[in-house]
Amino acid sequence: MSYDFDWPSVEREFKRALELKPNYAPAHEFYAWYLIEMGRSAESLAAIRKAEQLDPLSAEDLYMAGWFLLLSGAYTDSVIEINKSLELDPNLWISDWIQGQAYEQLGRFPEVLSVLKKSQKVLGDNPSPPLAEEARVYALSGHRGDALKTLDRLLALSKRTQVSKYTIATVYAALGDKENAFAYLAKAYEEHSFLLGMMKVDPALAPLRTDARFQNLLKRMNLP
Repeated sequence: MSYDFDWPSVEREFKRALELKPNYAPAHEFYAWYLIEMGRSAESLAAIRKAEQLDPLSAEDLYMAGWFLLLSGAYTDSVIEINKSLELDPNLWISDWIQGQAYEQLGRFPEVLSVLKKSQKVLGDNPSPPLAEEARVYALSGHRGDALKTLDRLLALSKRTQVSKYTIATVYAALGDKENAFAYLAKAYEEHSFLLGMMKVDPALAPLRTDARFQNLLKRMNLP
């Protein structure tokens, strides 16, 4: 799923796993991930709800549900679900990162920056995902200078540690710089970034979807 993009085999193996152990929560969780990447949001949400039912104290299942709600366009519901995960574990940086993206889609930019600062503090030396989201928020809220400064920090960080090329591409998309956005998506493809499977449904890439290069990349990834 995250390397070969062999989607038919992925679904076959998930279904076999669930046949072998129907009450195994992680199988439902990651099957939900596959389903959201395919754009099958209703099925994805049903699968992650099943995982939650099987493991009600899993903060991971809750933030994954929040992520899939975000990717299906249910931004307010995403925030609610993420809050549940933070009640179980207040220091989950990924929950704050996902919640920041939901706040962004709702136009609640000050709240985005608040949760992202918290997320960066938890991550310490490599806060790259929330840093990329911070740059996006500045760009989308009309603070281009701050966006470029934050992007410079992100690019400098990428020279000394691993930074997702996909998240850098989302920053360039927010800035309206399609050339660099597609250049970094190409690098993400070369690196087999696990986030690339989300590109069909990720609202951060919405400005790129009508471009032929986006459709070509979907074809290279065997995404319908």
